[in-house]
Amino acid sequence: MLPEIGVGIMPAWMELLLNVIGYGGFIAIATYHRRSSEKLPGSGQE
Repeated sequence: MLPEIGVGIMPAWMELLLNVIGYGGFIAIATYHRRSSEKLPGSGQE
């Protein structure tokens, strides 16, 4: 008993979109985390 075509199947473009959003979010979080942990220039922290 297979489901009808188009029911319950994610389209390829939606899967690609989710992958791109997830990858972009991962990069954004990693970049933000790195920036917040670096010493700021001119802040007197050496």
